[in-house]
Amino acid sequence: MRSTKRRVVVVLAWLAVAVVGAAALTGVAVAAEQSRGAGGSNTASAASAASGSSAGLGPAARLRRLGDRVVHGEATVRTKDGYQVFDTQLGTITSLSATSLTARSSDGFTQTWTLSADTVVRKDGSKVEQSALAVGDTVRLVGPAGTGSASPSAHLVVVRPADSAGPSGSAAS
Repeated sequence: MRSTKRRVVVVLAWLAVAVVGAAALTGVAVAAEQSRGAGGSNTASAASAASGSSAGLGPAARLRRLGDRVVHGEATVRTKDGYQVFDTQLGTITSLSATSLTARSSDGFTQTWTLSADTVVRKDGSKVEQSALAVGDTVRLVGPAGTGSASPSAHLVVVRPADSAGPSGSAAS
């Protein structure tokens, strides 16, 4: 059981790296294209434009910042057992029960996630019980995508501090 949980955590960590990496590559490509359109081809200025107001931050902080811009999405991850599809969402909890939560992202996207005994909840850097979740909390959710009409299963829920609604402003509207 412990090795399965560890494997899930490792896969989720790699998913986060993949999402952040994809966001970084997309941001640099868009910035480079905009730079070319403006008559320049300076790669340094393209990378600077892609990082937004991240001037003076180290590489890890810039990547984390780009990852914060991912509002919701899906990634296919290669595992030792084949391929697995994971969903992610940044949003505000609008509904909460013992077995599920519904989150609404800043762009209006709403998704219900299944909660289980295997769901890991982190708040202020520490693992906490699911009972620590509350309607109105801003959370990052990650887990395997649901099949068919089934909801995705939340394997990881990270409660964000109240003052970090993300670069697009408040996650609740």
